[in-house]
Amino acid sequence: GVIKRFTVEISPELVGKGLTAFILIKADPQRYPVVLETLKRIPDVYEIFDITGNYYAIAKVRTDDRGDLAKIIDQIGLIEGVTSTETAIVLRNIKEETRINL
Repeated sequence: GVIKRFTVEISPELVGKGLTAFILIKADPQRYPVVLETLKRIPDVYEIFDITGNYYAIAKVRTDDRGDLAKIIDQIGLIEGVTSTETAIVLRNIKEETRINL
């Protein structure tokens, strides 16, 4: 159960996913489970975290350009239960690690 899967690391820039952004999401608490399930089905949303603070969730998005990002932001904003979003576009990737130190 410790090893969840084997995978290959792909360069996002070389496959048309060179723009990374984080979208902070506020939601109606009663619709939040539906919001999360809907977010999971958006292809360019790669990670979703349930968080503390002023927002309910944060989604990591990888896409081709700002136009595609705008479409994803609009799509998320139309999910029933989403009350607002805030987006941060990644300028540089300083460190991104998926391995766990043992």
